[in-house]
Amino acid sequence: MADLASGDVPRLCALMEKYSSLPTSLGGASLVVVGERLGLTRVFTLKLGAFRAYRPRHADSFEIVS
Repeated sequence: MADLASGDVPRLCALMEKYSSLPTSLGGASLVVVGERLGLTRVFTLKLGAFRAYRPRHADSFEIVS
């Protein structure tokens, strides 16, 4: 669990817009933002489709654990 910071909002909005053609949720985009901020590359999610498409700023992709 991690809190979103007010500084995360612009990136969150950018992700929601960039991936609007995918089934992007606020929760999923929030996970990307927090992952970027913390430098994480491994995420746990049950929404495999969207996370395979996400390209975080700090890595080529996320390693998905489901």
